[in-house]
Amino acid sequence: MEKILNKMYGTEPQFDLGRQAFHQSCFMSGFALLVGILMAARVGNVLFIAVLFFCLFILAVGYWLSRFQGKFTFAMVLFAVAAYSTIGSSFFLSQGIEGGTSVISLLALCLFYASSRSEIHWLWTLLHGIIFTSLVGYDYYTDGLHIVDYPSESMRIIDLMLGYIVVIVFMFMTFRLIRRNHEKQSNKIEEQRKELEISKTNLEASNIKLTKLLSVLAHDVRNPLASIQSFLELLESGDEFSEEEKEMIMSDLLKMVKGTSTMLDDMVNWTKLQIKGDGAHFELNSLSDWLDKTINNLNEIAKTKGVRLKTSYDPSQKLYCDSILMTVVIRNIIQNAIKFTPSGKSISFEVTKKRHSMVFVIADEGVGMSQEDVAKLFSSKSSSKLGVRKEVGTGLGLLIVKEYVNAHEGKIEINSALGKGTKFSIFIPTDMN
Repeated sequence: MEKILNKMYGTEPQFDLGRQAFHQSCFMSGFALLVGILMAARVGNVLFIAVLFFCLFILAVGYWLSRFQGKFTFAMVLFAVAAYSTIGSSFFLSQGIEGGTSVISLLALCLFYASSRSEIHWLWTLLHGIIFTSLVGYDYYTDGLHIVDYPSESMRIIDLMLGYIVVIVFMFMTFRLIRRNHEKQSNKIEEQRKELEISKTNLEASNIKLTKLLSVLAHDVRNPLASIQSFLELLESGDEFSEEEKEMIMSDLLKMVKGTSTMLDDMVNWTKLQIKGDGAHFELNSLSDWLDKTINNLNEIAKTKGVRLKTSYDPSQKLYCDSILMTVVIRNIIQNAIKFTPSGKSISFEVTKKRHSMVFVIADEGVGMSQEDVAKLFSSKSSSKLGVRKEVGTGLGLLIVKEYVNAHEGKIEINSALGKGTKFSIFIPTDMN
């Protein structure tokens, strides 16, 4: 039934609610005209039958023009012609104002209101008022001249009752259509609101993720660039260097640039995957596949700061992990260690296997932290502090480290004391796969 009604009245977005109501009004008016034709046939009123058939034809043309030709304005004009022709014929051929004219006129006005825009309702009210008042005035001043009576009082009552029933059915159908479309619009708006809320939430999550990713890139690139800058300033200072020293500096610069370039390519490619929502990619990797180049690059950075980086791990050992995430974790912690370790001191990095975990330990001889700072380290309350060489940071590095370790279902332990350095122990399960 729903499909049939949609075919008859049309649906959005092709037809708005007003045009759908107009199409429904055409059908309801057609039904009312057929009832009128049957009543006129019963009393033998041939002229009234002819007028009603004419109105029915005009109504059908108006419906066709609006539903299939898109000529709604012209269709409304024809509808008005049919409506007021019916009202006029009812007045003169069915006992004037005492017959069904009042009911029919109210039905016609309701049809105009339901089918047209609210801005022109005043026009229909004015037109209807003029026509109906003129008919009533004619009846009053001519004392019913040229007005045909019903054959009997019972026929008048039947006509009035049928008119009343038609009006009730029309109002039920029209307001049901309006209410149903209103509910559809309300449901659609609610669905759109929910979709917007979801989009807003996703957008906010994407912005947070993008901020973190940009922070990772900035954090990981800043230290190599600072080291490269230090090398270049050293060369520009005018100090005399032997050819052997220059070659050593240039070799270190080249290693650092290559290491930074490789690291940046890895991070950019990984960032693209994260923005697309691909998430982490866990694979069984040997430590040499991702750790060697990271340690080599960090070693060059440490050298420029006068810090010694000591390492101890078996490159052939394998770990089921996202190598890019783990690279970010190790690089962030070692870079932080370099940041807070004075020149002449050292940092140790070792990897061991204990029970069901691979343990990454980074211990420095830096300035250390108070227990209060350790407690706040992985919270939003933690703030970035200047390094021993006045290096600045974003404060997001360790938050990201914590997030990426959690992604591996791992944990981090920290031991630190002011003036005695800091030790990070990262436990990554080896049985995740």
